[in-house]
Amino acid sequence: TYDRGSIWIPVPRPPLDVNYFDVVYQDDVHWWVAGNGTLYRSSDAGQSWKQMVSRGQPAGRAVLHVIDPQQAWMQPLGGYDGTFTRPEPLYTVDGGLSWTRIPAPTL
Repeated sequence: TYDRGSIWIPVPRPPLDVNYFDVVYQDDVHWWVAGNGTLYRSSDAGQSWKQMVSRGQPAGRAVLHVIDPQQAWMQPLGGYDGTFTRPEPLYTVDGGLSWTRIPAPTL
């Protein structure tokens, strides 16, 4: 809704097999969703989605935290390819086009 609840606009499901709680809101109209190694972004409050070509994104599910249109953090919820036991967080500074792993400290 854009008018404090007088009129409600249905939002189509994101293109991925994810739940609505996996959608991250940069602001009221710019939304992100990631899963299965794919990133989608919406610039119209979820009415349409654009698939981003993304390098370095893990294949499984991940939790996103969007800071602004260019910067975001991602925490994978499983190994990158099933071989890592401690998935490392990633960050992007180019709107999700590429992701860089943050090495976990050795204890």
